[in-house]
Amino acid sequence: MVLTVSDFLNEKGAVELICEVKPRGSRQNELEEALFLSENTLRKRLAQAVEVELLTRAPAPGEPGRTHYFLLAKQGIMLRAALDHLGTTTTYEAYRDARLEFIKRAEEGRKWVEQNPESTQPSQRRLDSLYVARATLSLDVFRNHDDFPNADETRGFGMGDMWAAHERATREDDS
Repeated sequence: MVLTVSDFLNEKGAVELICEVKPRGSRQNELEEALFLSENTLRKRLAQAVEVELLTRAPAPGEPGRTHYFLLAKQGIMLRAALDHLGTTTTYEAYRDARLEFIKRAEEGRKWVEQNPESTQPSQRRLDSLYVARATLSLDVFRNHDDFPNADETRGFGMGDMWAAHERATREDDS
């Protein structure tokens, strides 16, 4: 099936691919590490990008064999310039970096739970305090909305307050 550039850009990961290809080209394994796509999906997107002439495939200089670089073709350079101008590339990079940070933090959380299994088994009193704090926080979201009556009188409850309520209940439980 012959795609148009517009069709290609509607495919999963297509815009991200164009944003990720480096000015001097990128290897497929570099793109695999940077993009949140399966190997199969990336392979399809690369083939499609070559088909619609956004990318070209070139052998790596001085590296014989199967090593290739994917470079922005003339039309790809023009598209990338438009994406840069629109702020899409910068936004993608922030998204990618935030997602990588999230993956790192989630792994730290999993390790913490493995090392502190008792901390994930709270008493009923701790659960009750978290539920109350969460409900209060949910109400605060509405109170902080400008359309909510008396919004200025009810501001101030946040995650720190929720954690403090949890900590108070924890201390009471432990005593």
